[in-house]
Amino acid sequence: PANATVNANANCQATGVSIGLPQVTENCTVSSISNNAPTAFPEGTTQVMFTVTDNSGNTGTCIKTVTVVDNTPPTIVCPANITTSTTPDLCTAAQVTLGAPTVNDNCPGAGFNVDVPTTYPLGVTTVLYTAFDNNGNTATCTQQVTVNDTQSPVINCPPAINLNTDPGACTSTIPPIGSATATDNCSIATINSNKPAALPLGVTIVRYTATDVNGNTATCTQVVTIIDQEKPVLTACPSNITVNAPTGLCTATVSWNPPVATDNCTNLQTTSTHQPGAVFQVGSTTV
Repeated sequence: PANATVNANANCQATGVSIGLPQVTENCTVSSISNNAPTAFPEGTTQVMFTVTDNSGNTGTCIKTVTVVDNTPPTIVCPANITTSTTPDLCTAAQVTLGAPTVNDNCPGAGFNVDVPTTYPLGVTTVLYTAFDNNGNTATCTQQVTVNDTQSPVINCPPAINLNTDPGACTSTIPPIGSATATDNCSIATINSNKPAALPLGVTIVRYTATDVNGNTATCTQVVTIIDQEKPVLTACPSNITVNAPTGLCTATVSWNPPVATDNCTNLQTTSTHQPGAVFQVGSTTV
């Protein structure tokens, strides 16, 4: 029979192969026709010998080749997807352990290739695995490696500072309190603070917040103390007063309009050694 090519099964063999019958001519009578075909044909080429024998013991032979080819691709199952963080102080991930795929094939000798980067950038990287067998059949699968930036920025606040109130005001506006600086393993997006437009008298805690491009934040605080060193002002101070003691007395009761006091802040207190309507002795008294 003609040569045949068949496909290998799951065991890398071919079974149930129909090898056919040879055509035989004989001048007398044919006794038997036999062959040495195996039950299962291995991968590759097998020669099947047919032998015909007549009643006189004469024989004739012919050869048929059965070629078993493997056209079944291997199967490959990739490792599970991975989510990891950036390497400290880097915006990439290094030394990521991917795991190994599971590869199976109907014939022995299957393996796999994978092309992986030295470092993985921020975001999603798709890793391609390719399984192969000895007969050139291939299969692929993919694994996703997700790299997140979980490292917070490093922020440095300006030092604590003492400032005076603005002239005529009890606050300090646009004070030169300095600014914060920040660094990050990726990059800084913004540096903000809660500094008000006008800082009130006393202590204010100014909070600075650095935010990187991936939403991680860091904060620090600065103590700003506003001091009032502006003196109050006394206006319309009364003129000096000269009065006569009433007849028969050596004292006199004197009244006057008190002066007006103003200040840049509140809680102004005015004190006096004598109040209007007080009794004064003869002579000069300083109020």
